[in-house]
Amino acid sequence: MSMNEQRADWIADAVSSFADETMGGEISEDTISDFVCNIGHYATRAFGLTKLQMLAVYENGIGSWIAENDSPEGDPESNAYVQLVVG
Repeated sequence: MSMNEQRADWIADAVSSFADETMGGEISEDTISDFVCNIGHYATRAFGLTKLQMLAVYENGIGSWIAENDSPEGDPESNAYVQLVVG
């Protein structure tokens, strides 16, 4: 099993639990999108993050995901650069 497969397994229970609570158990692209959205709600409440701070968290997370896709067997040297723009 690749490291990325292990990473996917780590989140599977959380997504399944979230889907059970919010989507009648259905896991789809909409479920994942809503899950990511609600991570933002949680982080702003739990840590007092501003919108810009939360965008930086998302940029870092997306950069990690991109870099890890390029290094499926281990940790990449650094994250990919990602910049989110809100219009």
